[in-house]
Amino acid sequence: MDRKLFGFAAVLAAIALMLFGGGYMIRSMPTAQAQSLGPAFTGGQMPLMFFSGLQNRRTTSPTTVYTVPAGKTFVMTGACLSQSYLTVTQDGADKWEPNSGISDYGSSDNNFLCSHARGQVPFPSGSVLGIAGTCPSCSSSNYAYAMQGYLISN
Repeated sequence: MDRKLFGFAAVLAAIALMLFGGGYMIRSMPTAQAQSLGPAFTGGQMPLMFFSGLQNRRTTSPTTVYTVPAGKTFVMTGACLSQSYLTVTQDGADKWEPNSGISDYGSSDNNFLCSHARGQVPFPSGSVLGIAGTCPSCSSSNYAYAMQGYLISN
């Protein structure tokens, strides 16, 4: 009988030791914390907007990108332009260029000029957001742009 009790006690001790070891191992792992990567949706009170496209180098008038809806203001937070002579326009007039005083120069990689506008470039209700710039002597026929921002209610 002593032998059976000893075997039972040994199995019970082994199970307890495994549970204790497993619990200690799990408890000693560092905790994981997710970092916010920014907005994950584009709806709600202030929807995030993103526009991209091409500007023909021979076009003399601005390419229309977006018309701000009634009762809203579009606030541009950043842009990437493939050439330094391209500008963002409001109703056909220059509004923002990559190296203007209200932007921080971000990077120049593969001829792209990227800047964030510190949320200081508002386009009021009804205004037409566009891209302008010509370069007759440039070799490429189209130049790329991308811009982002959000809408707020007036």
